[in-house]
Formats: sequence, structure tokens, C-alpha cells
Amino acid sequence: MIKNTLKINILFILISISNISICQNQTIRLSVRTGGNVDFIFNSYKKFDQGIVYTDYTKLAVYYIDTNNAGNHTALTHWKLDFKANSANIEGSSSNLDLRTLELTATDGGGTLPATYLGKKGLSAVDVTLVNAGPEGDYNDNLINITYDCGTNATYKVLNKKSDYFIVDIIFTVISTP
Repeated sequence: MIKNTLKINILFILISISNISICQNQTIRLSVRTGGNVDFIFNSYKKFDQGIVYTDYTKLAVYYIDTNNAGNHTALTHWKLDFKANSANIEGSSSNLDLRTLELTATDGGGTLPATYLGKKGLSAVDVTLVNAGPEGDYNDNLINITYDCGTNATYKVLNKKSDYFIVDIIFTVISTP
């Protein structure tokens, strides 16, 4: 049996204020509801050839409140959700995979307020935006589902790659935007 594992550990970093000229009192929090670790086990020809997709595997919630010194909500700022790899490759003990072997998609997780979801994005060593124009609201207002596609892109398949145990850390960052 062929066994090739790609394990993804997810780290979370929160940037609470990036636009001091616009905001007064911001509170930004990111919560992981489910799916903090993702394992891809390629153990059949079909998985090697077609890749593996975990739909809505990770569930995130964003708490974002922006008020002025009087306690009034300003509605001048929004938030965005970025992600990036914490390394230049998906690292194995004897070989590496290109970061673009893994793609992420953010979708509405059932929150009560709208945000702009930007579709499927390849993993990169630089920040890539998944969600833009997120509104002010609490954890129940801003719910996000993350889908992982590994080896589904024809250019970055895992077929014919050396069997190994691979790992990559993904950093999610919530940033205040005007």
C-alpha cells in the first residue's frame, strides 16, 4: 500500500489594530470552532491522482468591534482574513512539496452579517486574502468555513511524489481595513 501523509497544523495570529488614524477602540478576536489540525492521507491511486478535498473542515469565528471614545460604533472600518504558510515549502523529511499543492477556500459559515468571500486561493509564503469587507459584529455574526483542496490542481498533484510525512503551518491573520 502506498502511504503519503500531508499534515497541516494551523497557527493563529491576530493583528488587532492596523489603521490607528481611523479607529479609536478596536477589539478583534479570532476563534477556532472546529478543525484545528488537518491530515491528508494519500493511500490510493484515486487520491494521488485526483487529490483530497475537505469541505468546510475548519470553522472560524471573528469578533470585531470598532467604537470611538464616546462608545459609539464608527462603521468606518472593516476586517479582512489573510492566510499564509509559515515556511517556503510543505516540508518533508527527504523532500518538499510546492505550497500551491494546498488551496483554501473561505465561505459563509452561517453568520448573520455579510462579508466578501474571494474564492479558492493557493497557499503562499506571503499573505493572501480569503475574506474582505468583514463587518462589525460578534462571533455569531462572522462565521467562516474553510475548505482545503490538496493535490487537486493539475499543476501541483502529489502523484509521482516520493512518499513522506509532510508538514506546514498556516497562519491566519485578521486585519482592520478602512
